[in-house]
Amino acid sequence: ASSTSRSRTPSGAIGCAIALRVLTGVFLWHGGGRATAADDGVAAGLHCASVEGWIATPFLVVAIGLLMRAFPVRPAASGALAGAAAALLADALWHLACARVDLAHLLQWHAGVTVAAALAGAVVGRVAAAFYHRG
Repeated sequence: ASSTSRSRTPSGAIGCAIALRVLTGVFLWHGGGRATAADDGVAAGLHCASVEGWIATPFLVVAIGLLMRAFPVRPAASGALAGAAAALLADALWHLACARVDLAHLLQWHAGVTVAAALAGAVVGRVAAAFYHRG
């Protein structure tokens, strides 16, 4: 191995996650006065889904970064699990602030983010594995 070869460490993923957390904080601070229990269920749902997506993104980035260091045999399935875990963590955090507790809202908007993050994780896992193993 040459001295110019770059070691693969999770520092890039961690740095990206920190930057995304800062952006998430700014986003949440900027939209902090918005009521989540509005009469319009779609507006409240979109607000919940977007905030959960912002919260889940840094966790997904770190999970995928660490996952690629483990050389997964099934990168799409591993990425889907990482995405679902990131979204479930985001959902648990956001439930502390969401004023809506009706089942339709929770199944449509909160669980929808978990499904979307699992699908995104599967795609990112497969693409990242192909890129990672190519070079």
